[in-house]
Amino acid sequence: MAKQKKIFNFRPLFFGFLALVLSISTAKFLFEGDLKNIIFIAVCLLALCIFCVFTKKFVSLLVLICFFGLGLGLQPLGIMLFEGKNYVGEQEVFAKVSDDISYSTYGNAATIVLKDVFINGKQDKNIRLSLSCDNKQQIQAGDIISFSAPVIKAKIFELGEFKSFYLRDGTPYVAEVDIADVLVHGNKLNADESFRLKIKDVLFSNMGSDNGSVAFAILFGDKSDLSADTRLIYNSAGILHILAVSGLHVSFLF
Repeated sequence: MAKQKKIFNFRPLFFGFLALVLSISTAKFLFEGDLKNIIFIAVCLLALCIFCVFTKKFVSLLVLICFFGLGLGLQPLGIMLFEGKNYVGEQEVFAKVSDDISYSTYGNAATIVLKDVFINGKQDKNIRLSLSCDNKQQIQAGDIISFSAPVIKAKIFELGEFKSFYLRDGTPYVAEVDIADVLVHGNKLNADESFRLKIKDVLFSNMGSDNGSVAFAILFGDKSDLSADTRLIYNSAGILHILAVSGLHVSFLF
């Protein structure tokens, strides 16, 4: 008789995969202070270790422990590499406005991701800029700007909250400035930025801001235009991954 196929494959690589999933989740919950989920993962990890011991799968146990430790250290290591320098006082900033611009309800304030940043003449990492302005026409994607302002390291963890958008946008710095203190030295949009903005205009004009922002996020993985309510709905439903460019989306294109 042919042997019945096993539902689960308990090779060491399988345990390594489980360990990575558990460790990355643990790191996230540790930073968020989510005690319930940390306890749940600890119970799962203990159960896997007991299973390996009773079934004498000692190689799998070793792989489980090693991969869990590796995954647990990846996020702190990534954050250490992500962090910027300590700047004291006002700094001279020269940078380019990316196409990641989010305006307030009345359009008199904007949150902008600056790239190709030079601080005091030396190239550095991206900055998340809070800009006070009179209207949306005063600053455009692709603008080359300069200003003087304090440049502060972003607080990724604050009051038990993990602000992942800093990592997502690669912005270890934050700055705040008024439009009156900003000099614009011209505009230079890259081909990819121009393409995204044209697609965005088409989506928003035909679908409205709410549906357009969802369609734009699905196409380009840019969730900056999503409202807090929309993001919460997708997150609560467990389908937030739909709004991120992934291998599944790329396979659809192929």
